Amino acid sequence: MFDQAATAASSHPGVVRVPSGGRQLIQVKVFDFDSALQRMSAIVWDPVAQRCFVSLKGSPEMVAALCAPGNGT
Repeated sequence: MFDQAATAASSHPGVVRVPSGGRQLIQVKVFDFDSALQRMSAIVWDPVAQRCFVSLKGSPEMVAALCAPGNGT
């Protein structure tokens, strides 16, 4: 989804290019993979839409649990 070079420096905010359409997103924060949580995530800002988005990657069980209705965490 994002250019690998732009996301390689995970601890530093930067500009991320989305291949489809050449749109640029600003990387706000990356939470590196945590084996205890079994997931990693990134927060990006879309200056065109004026919105933040979260991208999450992890084990299917952990991601499904986060998406469950009524999960207040």
